[in-house]
Amino acid sequence: MKRNPTIALLATSAWLLTNGCSSPRGPQEPAPAEGKAVKITYIRFNLDPRTRLNRHEYRILVSEGWRSKHGAPRDAFAKLYRDPFQGTVPDAVMMQLLEEMRRRGFEELRETSLRAIDPRTLAKVEKSPDEELGKKWRIIHVETDDFQKTVTFADNDDRLLGTPGKDQLAFKFGKVETEVLKVAFLYTALVSYEAPPMIPK
Repeated sequence: MKRNPTIALLATSAWLLTNGCSSPRGPQEPAPAEGKAVKITYIRFNLDPRTRLNRHEYRILVSEGWRSKHGAPRDAFAKLYRDPFQGTVPDAVMMQLLEEMRRRGFEELRETSLRAIDPRTLAKVEKSPDEELGKKWRIIHVETDDFQKTVTFADNDDRLLGTPGKDQLAFKFGKVETEVLKVAFLYTALVSYEAPPMIPK
């Protein structure tokens, strides 16, 4: 039976609230590293002022619980991009991020199958001078041991889908994206691999 993604996300947040938030050392300090395994991947494209072409920005956030259970993150986009901004987030901080994403409307966003995201399409975006095309391909992927959901801006912008004036989901996507970036900017650093990316031509 297919698991309801909304219920799964709420269950994940509730579990973390129960197991990862209480601490005798005060509310500002992270809880012990026994939290649920959570990984968040974020991709967007920014126009490079030097080349005038889109350039990817690839960030991977993992909770302490993920790091303890799985080690280094395994990611669907790792073969495509070899220069992620990567970092481990305290469980309490990741728990709060999931809750903020939920409050901003993450579970209401239309889901995109990872299989529907063609690496060849992303490669074309990377070589394009079209800034609007780059903005369209913003991707947020959330994964735990029992839940996965991927959302893209393109599938949540009703203007792109031919329904003018109904941009509520696009607004919610932007709010969720802002919460992800707040944490990503604090906890990720650039990691480069020597092997070349496997970008299809």
